Amino acid sequence: MIQAPPGPAGFVQFVWGEMNTLVTGALLYIDQRLVARLLDERTGPVRLLVRDARRLPEQLRQHTEVIEGDPLDPQVLRQAAHGMDVA
Repeated sequence: MIQAPPGPAGFVQFVWGEMNTLVTGALLYIDQRLVARLLDERTGPVRLLVRDARRLPEQLRQHTEVIEGDPLDPQVLRQAAHGMDVA
């Protein structure tokens, strides 16, 4: 569970529960670090949309759902985003 940091007086604090997260471009360095952090913090299921799943590190493939396709293709993007809470 993720809790928002304390905010200024008068702002409502909120707590996020488990989220289904889609990460596109997970072959890039920054995205791989983001995915590792999401998995470490156990924020919920993580789905990756990549052009070439063979280039994805094995550790990420084992702990995520991987969809291979072109993120610029609307049909592929719709499939990847289905059921996700955040991307």
